[in-house]
Order: sequence, then structure tokens, then C-alpha cells
Amino acid sequence: MAMTRGTKAFYASVGTLTAALLVLGGVMWIGGEEDVPEEGKPSTGASRTPGPVGTYTTPEDWTEPERWAALPRAEKTNDRGFGVGFPDEEEGAVAMLVAQQSYVAEGDTTLAERQADSYLTYASQADKTPKQQVRVKQALERREQQVRAGMGVPGEGDLPPGAYVRTQVIGFKVVMSEDGEVGAFLLSKTTTRSSETAKERADYAVVRYGAKWEAGDWKVSGEVSNRVDQQGETPPRIAVAGDPEFNREGWTAIREAS
Repeated sequence: MAMTRGTKAFYASVGTLTAALLVLGGVMWIGGEEDVPEEGKPSTGASRTPGPVGTYTTPEDWTEPERWAALPRAEKTNDRGFGVGFPDEEEGAVAMLVAQQSYVAEGDTTLAERQADSYLTYASQADKTPKQQVRVKQALERREQQVRAGMGVPGEGDLPPGAYVRTQVIGFKVVMSEDGEVGAFLLSKTTTRSSETAKERADYAVVRYGAKWEAGDWKVSGEVSNRVDQQGETPPRIAVAGDPEFNREGWTAIREAS
């Protein structure tokens, strides 16, 4: 059943690198939680500031997104399962930001492990000091327990059959593009299911990140993220592709690259 107006929204999203945001300077705006309707048309929250937000249901009529992008693929996949080696261009930076926030946790693969792998793959070297890595690991482990408690699954061990956490980026908006630095808002969707028979649930978040060209590849940079944040750019409202609001807020939809 779709979420109705006035339903309480999440304060935090299972789909973002919550702990890494503390290190990398990302800023997150949270949308509402919902059951995914049978027809696949989600309801979603909308907010320009952190905290509880109102919700709305996407229109039945499809409005074609005005902006589409087929982001470049990574040259290869590293031993953690994440793509690396993005082209030295604006869309290469966005492709990296999308990749670092796209993962699946299921079976014997935990959410904390996948988020830690993403952090270790994509964080700038300046943001991966031993002290910072310990902080991120501890925060991700705490977040893992919160997510599992919210899903109603055991706090340790493998996830039950059919249970998963899946995060994908469904839109972006570039707000800064300079030589070797790109800043962008990402619109992410996280779906969770607690068992084979449970209804899938989804929540949405807007996150602001900064990317830096470093050692021949794009990396998430706390320094650049903070600089983007200082520009005071208003975060776009949350809206899915097909909703007129998606175009009004300046989102670019992501098309699968060939």
C-alpha cells in the first residue's frame, strides 16, 4: 500500500554511506518511507531541509524526463566488486559518484561490508587515514544494527532468504564543474525486504557530494564536498522520473550505458 500524506518520514537513509558522510562532508536530505505499490508507481517524500517531511503520490500519467544521461562505464572492476577507472570528464565524475552509492546486501553479504567496500574504493586518500577508517567502520556497524532492527531480521549472521537491501541512484544534478573537481546532488532509492514473503519497501534520499580527480581516477573528496556545500545551493526536491517535479527540480535521469 502506498504511503499516505502525513506519514512520518525517516531521519536517516539505509541507502547512503551515512558514516562516510561524516568523513567526506556529504550532506543528506531524506524522503519518506513507503510500501512499493503493486503497479510499481512509488510514493516519495519531498524536503529541502533534513527531518520529517510530507509525502505525495506520483501522478498516473508519465511525463518524459527532459534530461537523460548514459554515464560512461568503469574500465574495470576491483577486487571489492566496484567499478574503477572512469574517464577524466564531468560525466566520468558523476558515474563514479553513482557507482559508489549503488550496491546490494543480501545473504552473507552485509550492508556494512558493502558500504565499507564502497568507502575504501572511492574515498580520496586524504579521507582514508587509519583513524578515519576506524570511525567509518564503527559507524557502519552501528548503522547495520539499526537497519536490521528496522527490517525485523536477526542482528547478526546471514540475512534471511529473500531479504535484501538494494541501493541505486536514479537521478543527479551537477552544481559545480571545474578543472579536476565536480559537485553534484544524487537522488538515490533504497529498497528493502525482510523475507521472501514480505512486501518490498523503499525510501529516497538526496545527497550532495564532491568528486576530485586523483591518481588517474575520480574519488569522493571531503574537501571538495565541503566547498560545494559552502556554495549554499538549494537541494532539489525528491521526485521520481515520470513526475513533472523531476523536470522542474532540474534532475537528470540515468539511462543504462551500452
